[in-house]
Amino acid sequence: TRLSFLVDRTGELGNLTAPCKANCHCLRSYYYPLCGGDGVQYFSPCYAGCTNSVSKRHPKVYYNCSCIERKIEITPTPSGFAFEAKAGKCPTRCANLPIFLVIFFATIVFTFMAGTPITVSILRCVNHKQRSLALGIQCMLLRILGTIPGPIIFGITIDSTCILWDINECGIKGACWIYNNIRMAHMLVAISKW
Repeated sequence: TRLSFLVDRTGELGNLTAPCKANCHCLRSYYYPLCGGDGVQYFSPCYAGCTNSVSKRHPKVYYNCSCIERKIEITPTPSGFAFEAKAGKCPTRCANLPIFLVIFFATIVFTFMAGTPITVSILRCVNHKQRSLALGIQCMLLRILGTIPGPIIFGITIDSTCILWDINECGIKGACWIYNNIRMAHMLVAISKW
């Protein structure tokens, strides 16, 4: 097995203890993503087993990487320099983004268009002397049922899709480095419809 995390849009994490870099003593607290020539995204140059790099190029390129499978010979660049990996995440294909943005925009527009008719219907249905109380109760219910628990629920949902946390030397969990994108999409759509 090789140490990597796969770039199949799910963010599924692979093995972080591959034998190809057993004697490298790589730090898990140092996250520096690397895109291998094999299309796999690696946690850091150390986890990819890279021993040499060229920092004058942008992005930085690496070679002599023991954990990167060589399906073909080392990839040459237009300038003639060959490398096995480059700094940064591997590109992902997001073909459904334009469709999502159109639907999302329409949903937001129709959600906010409902605000005025609701206010008008409350003002028409409530006695003249109790209108301010009715609007106050409406505002309070929106805060209690929506804007206070909403961010908490979304935060818990997003955190539940994390597959690689930043854990420092003391064992304290920090920010999330890699999310399972497919699971996050499904969970966010599910709680948004709820």
